[in-house]
Amino acid sequence: ENNAGKTQPPGGSTPTPSIVGRLIFRKAEPDELICLDKASGKILWSAANNHYEALTPEERSAKPAYAERVDPLVKQLKKEPSAMERIKLRGKIQAALEEIDAPRYKIPRDGHFDSHFGIVGYTMPTPISDGKLVYTWCGMGVAACYDLDGNQQWITPVKAGPLTYASCPALSAGVLAVYLNHLFGIDAQTGEILWEQPKINKNTAALLSSKLAGREVLVTQLGEVINPRDGNLLFRPRGNVSGDTGWSPGVILGDTLYQHK
Repeated sequence: ENNAGKTQPPGGSTPTPSIVGRLIFRKAEPDELICLDKASGKILWSAANNHYEALTPEERSAKPAYAERVDPLVKQLKKEPSAMERIKLRGKIQAALEEIDAPRYKIPRDGHFDSHFGIVGYTMPTPISDGKLVYTWCGMGVAACYDLDGNQQWITPVKAGPLTYASCPALSAGVLAVYLNHLFGIDAQTGEILWEQPKINKNTAALLSSKLAGREVLVTQLGEVINPRDGNLLFRPRGNVSGDTGWSPGVILGDTLYQHK
């Protein structure tokens, strides 16, 4: 009753959807960004964001097995409506990729994260937008940018180390900040990786984009303050703990940061 529209996405996901005007952006495991019409729920477009999609033409032509073994499975996946069949196809694609290029596609992981990712998934980071472009980041270590019609502007793989939880990204000063093992800054217009900050090595919560003392900053789960332009650490609170404290960023009112402890 009073239901304007209902849609079954191609896969489940745990993050909050994002609304941009008449559009809803949500994720689907393990790497898809989906755009829906807010009024009807109709899927307008979708895009996979993974290390295979991020290959350059030169990298693809260097290994003919991509075209022979992987491309047919990817085409089949894009047309397959069944969630269970899609999972099977994903498994076949991953197995083929690992045989073709294990150093690139075999994800370093332990039993803890293997079991947890079956529950929380790779798509925990919420997609974000500046109203003109939409940005997506997933636990596979791939960032991408699209216009609102689904045209890819760039896709960037980030060598972020072993499998772990990824945080919701943030936009600040023309930089897309993403976290996976540590913090990276990506040019929001070009997808170029500008910097990485290994001192930021814990951030389960979303990154916060804000202003402090008149300057644009990024704030982590633990209240660390970073310059988005160069990744320099501006402030780190004393007495931070390493446990799961505060699964959300702090709150800034005026020039005061209120932080979980």
